[in-house]
Amino acid sequence: MPGGIHMHTQLKEMEQVVEKALEKMNHLRKERQEFLHQIETYEKTIQEKDLELIRLRKEQQRLLETKEREAMHLLKEQGQIEQKIKNLVERFEKINQTGNFA
Repeated sequence: MPGGIHMHTQLKEMEQVVEKALEKMNHLRKERQEFLHQIETYEKTIQEKDLELIRLRKEQQRLLETKEREAMHLLKEQGQIEQKIKNLVERFEKINQTGNFA
């Protein structure tokens, strides 16, 4: 039966190789699942950051529009003040020319 023992040893070795291969495959499957989970987490984070970026851009645009309106209002106000000063200067010059201080 020496041939039978040799065959039995070969079968045992083959079983060990298959077991190790199965263990490696199971480990790789588990690792793959962990990586897929990490990818999902990263994708969610990216989506959240994209939404935050959109929100910030909209907020920045609103602030810019508000500042532009304020600047326009200030320019208008400045024009009105300059006109009032011009009117006062003209009145003062008329008064000064006529000598009418009443």
